[in-house]
Amino acid sequence: MLMMKMRMMSVMTMTMAMAMLLSKD
Repeated sequence: MLMMKMRMMSVMTMTMAMAMLLSKD
């Protein structure tokens, strides 16, 4: 359960970082 939550959080953070990089361009 906890691992799944952690994984979801990491994925969300990665997506946010990607969106930020894309918007920066």
